[in-house]
Amino acid sequence: MVKNKIFAFAIGVLCSLSLSSKAQDNNFSYYMVEKELEVISATKEYVSYTSVPRYMRVITREELDRWGVRNLFDLLRKFPEFYVRKTEFYLNAVGALGLKQSYFSEKVQVLIDGIPMMDPSTGSSFSTNNNFSLDNVKRVEIVYGPMTSLYGFNASLAIINLITYDSDDLNFKTGTYVNTDGSNDSYFVKTFNSNHWKGLLSLDYNEEKGPYKEYTDPIFGLSSSISAYHKHFTYYVKLKHDSGLYFNFYGVNRDSTFPISLTGLITDGDNTYTDRVAYINKIGLRRSFGEINVDTSLFYNWFYLKRGYNICPADYPYCASIDSSGLIATEKRYVRNYGVNTEVSFRAANGKVTTGFELSQVDMYKTEMAANFIPATTLTALLLGNKTAVQTFPYRELSDEDKILDEAERTIVSPYFQYFFSGERYSVLTNVRWDRSSDVGSTLSYSLSGMFKASERTFLKLNVGKSVRIPSFEEMYIKNNPVLLGNRDLKYEKIYSFMPSVEYTGDTFKFSALFYVSLIRDMIYKREISKITRKWDNASEDVRVKGFVLSLNKNFFEGEVYGELGRRMSFKGIEGTSCAEFPSWKGVVGYSLIRQKFDFDVNTEAYSRVGDVPGYYLVNMVFTFKPMRYASLGLRIDNLLDRKVLYPVSSGAIEGEGRILWLGLDILF
Repeated sequence: MVKNKIFAFAIGVLCSLSLSSKAQDNNFSYYMVEKELEVISATKEYVSYTSVPRYMRVITREELDRWGVRNLFDLLRKFPEFYVRKTEFYLNAVGALGLKQSYFSEKVQVLIDGIPMMDPSTGSSFSTNNNFSLDNVKRVEIVYGPMTSLYGFNASLAIINLITYDSDDLNFKTGTYVNTDGSNDSYFVKTFNSNHWKGLLSLDYNEEKGPYKEYTDPIFGLSSSISAYHKHFTYYVKLKHDSGLYFNFYGVNRDSTFPISLTGLITDGDNTYTDRVAYINKIGLRRSFGEINVDTSLFYNWFYLKRGYNICPADYPYCASIDSSGLIATEKRYVRNYGVNTEVSFRAANGKVTTGFELSQVDMYKTEMAANFIPATTLTALLLGNKTAVQTFPYRELSDEDKILDEAERTIVSPYFQYFFSGERYSVLTNVRWDRSSDVGSTLSYSLSGMFKASERTFLKLNVGKSVRIPSFEEMYIKNNPVLLGNRDLKYEKIYSFMPSVEYTGDTFKFSALFYVSLIRDMIYKREISKITRKWDNASEDVRVKGFVLSLNKNFFEGEVYGELGRRMSFKGIEGTSCAEFPSWKGVVGYSLIRQKFDFDVNTEAYSRVGDVPGYYLVNMVFTFKPMRYASLGLRIDNLLDRKVLYPVSSGAIEGEGRILWLGLDILF
């Protein structure tokens, strides 16, 4: 049924695009916009968008405002190659190109002005920040396919580069938004340009509250209305000096309380929580010596985690009979990542060559565990219903032998090379990177991309290559956890990609099609050991995924009609695992009316069935009123028809968001 609806709206988009139309602006042209656009993410230096031989998306500030997206997850819901979902703990996670990822969404990496946000203990950008704000962003660039050879480990399926404002873009911007479930988002952005310095300061405070409906825990059958709470405070500073000296500092304080415990029991959240702090820093110097450009930088990143476990809440009679406080534990970990990178680029006879060398050190230099029970034995006894085997004691620091994560270190050496040539009819981009990790070994990643201009407005592209994901510290060094075990013998996960695409850009019509085939070798997943135990392991069989993505844009009655359609055609290998949980079909269709005093957008998202979880569709609406040049009022309604949303999890499914109304004010100078 859902598949038929997706076909119907896709056909509707194609039919609507065939109608006669009136451009929203007599001077507007998709072709001229792309011809004048420069992007940085595909090569690490600004080049013309029309010369980039890789499939990519560029989302402008005007589109972000028109669609009313507040954060990165709001944006990714617009594109069918991404699948945004909630995890068991109501955290945001994203899959891409037919592959569901783990809780940490480790195969898609986020960059801020080209600086990776990855937390090395989890291998993910989204554990650093689970709510990347777009309020300080002037443009989002998404590059698809294997990007390890340019940006390092885990840039496997795509990289998302958030390009922030410069002093030439604005002087000052602030705003605040609230919604009907109690969530809020407030921000402040200030740029400056004086005394040879240019820069930006941005602050963002976000609270996310979710009024989720009834949940029944799987052990004792207790039902209750539950709600998660997430808080993010993010701050970012970037400085550039006329001499070429630059400095970037990104920080985030992220606190969450969860409605359920690790065992799936309902809890009040007082003892089930996660507090994270991350500081990501980079200082460097860029200088030019004739045709040679040199960029040398140092980085020092620091990550802190404090996590509370409420395994058996005291308000359950069964748990209270074991210990009057319930079974509680607190974990702390401290991770630092520091290193140096030197990059040299120069113009060769037939193109531009870039070569570099990076040395990186990662230390999980302290882990702590306090509890009123021994994790290695208590959780097993609890899940097996053997209450007499549970032994408790007064809350205390546990010994090193009883921790659930070992301390570890990792040294990585990475030379890399890039060649880029752009001609009138074709362009070529080649990247090669060799990485040597002290605890996993050596690996090679590469990509080869080519573009042929079939006409002035039609581009044929092909991207092939190999990307690499390194096992995270959590996947390798977890111990004393009967539910999930680490594996010190994990190998690199390798993804071999084949991605042909075609793009046509006219004045009032734009179309693109991407076909992807991915072969994942040694895929890292949770292998079932027993009814209650999983262990991180490399899959013994290859995983193969293929599909396509279609994108259409058309000027229509002083606005724009847009349509997106994604299809995962097949998934083979470890089919019975959660890795396969991805919609076979996803589509987005919408219409934006663009006027001087207001913008209006209405769109529909549709998802096919995922495993045993039924598909659904959502209708969303955004209205932006611009009474004056420097101020605007925004109204956004998500899930206008209040459709039921279900996300697949290990215990079956959890219910997502109902109808939500956002209201806010933006001020811009």
